[in-house]
Amino acid sequence: MVLGSNVGDRLSYLKKACQCLKNLLPLNFQVSPVFETAPWGVRHQKGYYNLAVSATTTYGPFQLLNLFRKLERQYGRKTKGDYKPRTLDIDIILLGDVVITSEQLTIPHRNMHERKFVLAPINCISPAAMHPIYQKNIADLLKQCSDNGKIIQLNDRIFSN
Repeated sequence: MVLGSNVGDRLSYLKKACQCLKNLLPLNFQVSPVFETAPWGVRHQKGYYNLAVSATTTYGPFQLLNLFRKLERQYGRKTKGDYKPRTLDIDIILLGDVVITSEQLTIPHRNMHERKFVLAPINCISPAAMHPIYQKNIADLLKQCSDNGKIIQLNDRIFSN
């Protein structure tokens, strides 16, 4: 999953969300460094802080979606829809070899291969993770990504694995 925040104390939202996620998904829990990125698809918004989280889970995809939406609301997310500012955004990017296409959820995330702000953090913790449709790993998808948006890795990790 990839977490993002571009409203308020972005680092604090990400730290608190990581702690909650570690409590929910304690097995093989890993967190990438934080990346600062420009907002995707819009202008005139504060930049995002993004990070990736990887964990082993027994939750199903829709259970995860519901847990993540609840967590987003808990941390003040009020806006709905794409490209809106948000205190916390949690996207399920990959879930092993699961492929789902529905109105509520698409796994793998439909645009993950086109977005460095998704690929770069995941590459830090799971470079060998495979895209189940394209059959390419994250490291290769990142090398081939044509996204030229600005992305800066911050020096410190905000959450120790």
